[in-house]
Amino acid sequence: MPLKCGDTFLLPKSSKATEHLWIIVTEIDDHTRKAICVNLTTLRNHSDTTCVLKRGDHPFVVHDSVINFSDAQEMPIDKVEQALAAKTDHFVCKLLDHCDAGLLARIRQGLLDSRLTPKGIKAQCKRLWGS
Repeated sequence: MPLKCGDTFLLPKSSKATEHLWIIVTEIDDHTRKAICVNLTTLRNHSDTTCVLKRGDHPFVVHDSVINFSDAQEMPIDKVEQALAAKTDHFVCKLLDHCDAGLLARIRQGLLDSRLTPKGIKAQCKRLWGS
């Protein structure tokens, strides 16, 4: 099944890292097959609280969490789809529930508002969203 904007998936940040929930926040470019993705992490004292998610905001969220805008990145979606299709014992990669329109809008606004979003990612999203 091809991924699309608003889809969420579990994927580690590196081969030895814990899996994080990633959210596709832009449409997938038809030519490059890349999209901007952000990930969710547990709320801590030092967290960027631009976009806090609570239990019920998404089925994966069981405690207060935040979008880690400093780690927003353009990801090759074909590689994500390959990881989702692969069976591996090394790490978990799986598709989760789609992000509803209201939550996706909050995350997108947070990406633009956060002072920690990488400048190039923020500029690209402003261009794509006409902001």
